[in-house]
Amino acid sequence: MAWVNFHSHTSYCDGIAQPEAYVLQAIELNMPAYGFSGHAPMPYSTNWAIKQDQLTSYINEIQRLKEVYTSQIDIYCAVEADYIPQITGPHLFTNYPLDYIIGAIHFVGYFADGKPFSVAGKALDFDKGLKEIYGNDIKRLVKAYFSLNCELMLEDTPTILAHADLIKNGFQDSGIQQEKWYQQALFDMIDVASERDVIIEINTRGLYKQRTTELYPCEQALRYMKQKGVRMMLSADTHLLTELTSGFEYAVGVLQNNGINEITVFRKGQFVEIPFSSTGFDY
Repeated sequence: MAWVNFHSHTSYCDGIAQPEAYVLQAIELNMPAYGFSGHAPMPYSTNWAIKQDQLTSYINEIQRLKEVYTSQIDIYCAVEADYIPQITGPHLFTNYPLDYIIGAIHFVGYFADGKPFSVAGKALDFDKGLKEIYGNDIKRLVKAYFSLNCELMLEDTPTILAHADLIKNGFQDSGIQQEKWYQQALFDMIDVASERDVIIEINTRGLYKQRTTELYPCEQALRYMKQKGVRMMLSADTHLLTELTSGFEYAVGVLQNNGINEITVFRKGQFVEIPFSSTGFDY
């Protein structure tokens, strides 16, 4: 049994180190496979996405690492592509030699100056966007977020959906997640994932960074995903060299407590379901 992780970032985007450092750390941890998924280039300047003129370099570097370390670990190359309607999405990267594409919603509307509103940001930014764009109507914002996740999967289908209830960063422990309208929006998103056969990742980053008190997505989502037959992939959304498998032991305990006994992994060019235990995957 061993851990594998298919969502990670490097210094090409907002990670801390060059890709090879993560590979060496993965080998040190006896991981049989590791996937890179840098933030795909955006149509405007950012300090967290791969620059467009660096995308080929990023892909070539991962390919080099695949060849150098082929006898020690399986290395995979992907991107995490933001979906912004009529602006950017996974379809822009399907012609690149990638093993898979993770789709993500980080932005839900625009400020008056044209700056996109990120729901992944700090609390003050969240509160500012909620007030200025959504008139402090949290229900309207949450529904817009889940609706965009549905639109992403229907109109620009990725292989994997990232941190599917990231929106909860802005209102932890407020009771909003127990509201019927919230649960319906969450379940509607999962219905679309089932319809489009999109893998939903079980992302531990919010938990180990103490931004949330639970996984992305929440336990009620896990139970509904199991009911709908939605495939699940465990990921750490790694940025630091200390985060390659952060939160995994806790996460598999939550999965098992909710009757989930198999996880999806990428292996030799295809996604497969494998059993797991408290010490890793049967990779």
